[in-house]
Amino acid sequence: MLGGIMKSAYLLTRKIKMVDASSKFPVGILEGNIVDLGMYDECISIIGNFSTAKNEGKHCMYTLDIVNAGNVIFNPKFAMCIPSTCDIENVNSIINGVNQLIHKKGIISQDFNIKVNYATCSNLDFEKWSTGSMIAMTVIVLLIIFLLFCTVLEFSHNWIKENNIDNKIIPILAQFSVFNSSLRILSTKANSGSITSIHGIRALSILWIVYGHETFFGFMSSYVNLLDFVDWSTSWKCIYLIMGVYAVDTFLLLSGFLLSYLFLKRMSQGASFNLFEYYFHRYIRLTPAVAALMVIVIYIAPHLGSGPRWESDIVANVTSQCEYSWWKYLLYVQNYAGDEPGENLMCMGHLWYLAVDMQLFWLSPFILYPLSKKPIVGLIFLGAFFIASVVTPGVITATNGLSFNNLAIKLGHSVMMKSSTKLYLVTHCRAGPWFFGILFGYIMFKITSKPKRHVLIFGWITATVCFVFCTCGFLIILQKNYEYDALFESILASFARTIWSAGVAWIIYICHHGYGGILNMFLSFPIFLPISRISYSIYLLHFVVLNLKSGAMRLPGYFSDFTVFEGFLGDVSLCIFLSFFFCIVFESPILILEKMVFGKKRDKSGSQNQIPTNGESKTLDFQNQIKFDNVFENISGNKAENKFQNVADNGSFDKIEKGNTIVDANTNELTTNL
Repeated sequence: MLGGIMKSAYLLTRKIKMVDASSKFPVGILEGNIVDLGMYDECISIIGNFSTAKNEGKHCMYTLDIVNAGNVIFNPKFAMCIPSTCDIENVNSIINGVNQLIHKKGIISQDFNIKVNYATCSNLDFEKWSTGSMIAMTVIVLLIIFLLFCTVLEFSHNWIKENNIDNKIIPILAQFSVFNSSLRILSTKANSGSITSIHGIRALSILWIVYGHETFFGFMSSYVNLLDFVDWSTSWKCIYLIMGVYAVDTFLLLSGFLLSYLFLKRMSQGASFNLFEYYFHRYIRLTPAVAALMVIVIYIAPHLGSGPRWESDIVANVTSQCEYSWWKYLLYVQNYAGDEPGENLMCMGHLWYLAVDMQLFWLSPFILYPLSKKPIVGLIFLGAFFIASVVTPGVITATNGLSFNNLAIKLGHSVMMKSSTKLYLVTHCRAGPWFFGILFGYIMFKITSKPKRHVLIFGWITATVCFVFCTCGFLIILQKNYEYDALFESILASFARTIWSAGVAWIIYICHHGYGGILNMFLSFPIFLPISRISYSIYLLHFVVLNLKSGAMRLPGYFSDFTVFEGFLGDVSLCIFLSFFFCIVFESPILILEKMVFGKKRDKSGSQNQIPTNGESKTLDFQNQIKFDNVFENISGNKAENKFQNVADNGSFDKIEKGNTIVDANTNELTTNL
């Protein structure tokens, strides 16, 4: 009898805990607190000693449609703790029962209804690893062990030489040393002749992007004072954040500029052009890291945490969508492929930039090669593409009623989504800064003399006007009384991104010629170099890190400028830390292996396998028109071409190591190859 009483008391306690872990009517609804995540850990901790699986708690999230006279008023999101034998259908039945009950009691009118829009429940077997997950983890662990083994060989290399041990494979494996890769990344010494301001521009741009996404995920995760965020995002106070969209245009400018300048300089030295290697190097430079990230997201990320929205945000959206659309990312067509390209964003939406950059790279030989051989023809091609890239966004914006502002909350969710998929993510609307970068590279190639005083004055005035135009454009859109103006939005869509790029190009130009002053000193600050070198890894990882953080949140956050910035400092520090190791494990080995394979191929064709040095590494001097002469003395056209492509991809003009050491100082940067 006593046992029966204890069991009944326990079961009652279990039921009370399920009710306690479920959402109640939230406070602060008028401030936008329409998301209640319940108590996830309390719910899933309900496991009985005398019971079967039906005594386990299952945490479910459901989004409601609050409908009045057929119109959805708002969509609150709540949590429900149910027995593990129940499922989503039971959640729907409970909500429908509540809706019928309040109508029957006459609490609300018949025009007012509550419906379940979407529901997900936690997976009680989330700790079980699938075969694919175990294989993925095994491969990653073996790769790390291999790199550590190569590091040991690198440290023992001197001992081997002192003991006259003839082993040719050890120097090859030692090139994969984690120690050497770390030193290259962490070095704060810039080589003479490099445009050090590019490192600062690149580092600040990637941090700007992370900051913008930090705010975006905060909004998507929910704030208890959501209306405060809405007011803030539609006012001038958010100008510093909303202009972060221009950071992507900065990278497109750098991509076109570096590719154009170095291509033209190389061709002026009489080098041959191999289209296959040109494309292959870019693909092999980018894709292994993307593939590694895809494997992590699909097979490992689901096991890295849990939370109220883990099933909906991570498993149902990110992992499942990546399982369906991974091939689109590896072919760099995710911004166009499918009936609804916007659906691809659910996987790793931030990688749309990779698709844009790769698609423009596919196009580049048809501009750069004529530009090097027949400049007039090349300029005609470039001019035609540039004009099309300026006109197209404006026309699309006007004809579809789109907004240049990605956070045009006042225009509604539908306009925001259409603006993203039709304007923000597609190559034909984002190519303007890249084409301007191609033109800028051509100008830098042709005009090597320092600018005169009147040019400097005109350039500073023009650059200031460019930045003021871009800033004022957003300030006008963010005014409280702003009404949608198709003409004004079209003007911004057509010109703002390219105008911003022109301003950044001027900064690069004056810093290169020694007129940057304090600005150049700041952009050349040594701390920017390591961040610049791992900016590609930061770009790949940060979105995933923020997504995992959002899915694991137990409670909604509170919005303020300070809390967002505080969260950014912690998250960006974590992203930099993880990106450093991601870069060493998944980027550097592929680059080294690719150079080793292509080097052997050229040896067989008669090329020599050594870059001439005098005991010191050679610097590709940008200020002195990038002296490839010494490189070309002992390297055939194909070998020089790959070295050029390597430097172009890295976005700097740093050293090429002596002998058979096959890496440059900046193997991991977010520039022409993002």
